[in-house]
Amino acid sequence: MEKDVLTGLSQMQKSLPSKYFYDQRGDALFQAIMDMPEYYLTRSEYEIVNQQYTAIAEALNPKGRLDVMELGAGDGTKTNVLLSNWLALGMDISYTPVDISANVLKQLQQTFKKNLPDLSVSPMQGDYFDVLEKTKGNANQRLILFMGSNIGNFRGPNQNAFIDAISENMNPGDGLLVGFDMVKDPRTILAAYNDKQGITKAFNMNILERCNRELNADFALDEFTHYPIYDPHTQEARSYLISNRTQSVHFPKSDVHIALNVGETIHTETSRKYTENDIKRLYKRANLNVNGWFYDCKHYFVDCLGVK
Repeated sequence: MEKDVLTGLSQMQKSLPSKYFYDQRGDALFQAIMDMPEYYLTRSEYEIVNQQYTAIAEALNPKGRLDVMELGAGDGTKTNVLLSNWLALGMDISYTPVDISANVLKQLQQTFKKNLPDLSVSPMQGDYFDVLEKTKGNANQRLILFMGSNIGNFRGPNQNAFIDAISENMNPGDGLLVGFDMVKDPRTILAAYNDKQGITKAFNMNILERCNRELNADFALDEFTHYPIYDPHTQEARSYLISNRTQSVHFPKSDVHIALNVGETIHTETSRKYTENDIKRLYKRANLNVNGWFYDCKHYFVDCLGVK
């Protein structure tokens, strides 16, 4: 963590890796964010899987047993809804959550054992692509889930490389269901990252608090402003922390001092928004056929099914 943090803070445009939002406090804050009235993303995708599970299954048209693999499952709430409805339809499915965190996988396994005791659950810890490569030789058709608009956290060519790499580890007939947050009124998007209660501010600030707690840094937390923006041209929502004064932050383990000027920004997160044409281009370059667009009622969000 310290290596990643110091590398980001040593750049011309200072940054902190967004993965370090998520410790115990960060997880709790993000759960609170998902319950905010301004944060439409989770509700929109929940509506899709709760109401369109039959259409998703029909678009995939599984032949025999379907192995559902999820990359970064979170708390599994939406996946639980999708799989429980598929089991009720009589589909023959298994579930493989994939994550680098053993703790996350343990919690998921306990959740699904309690909620869906008849479902075969086989967690796999490790890098997404290593796991996909290991399971490529399986005889069963696979559906790979990458939900929650996590694809929007990749910048520029990284999103292309990510979808390409998934596709390379898919067999003909395998499906990829990705959640995309769509372009919409900029005010609606910005409110999701700058709520009135200040929960998103606390979430953004938690990355500095973690540095203080775990790396013994001395960020003066009261001297930073939470500042999210949405740029309709690049279709990116970006979150920053802005230094309100000239200051120096000390990391004692490495004995490194990071200088911050008044008004200097630390970039903490990017969340890209998409049009249908953007998604079509992503899938086309990865040799995936678009077999279904599954929107919420407001067309704020889409789960798009691509088939190899």
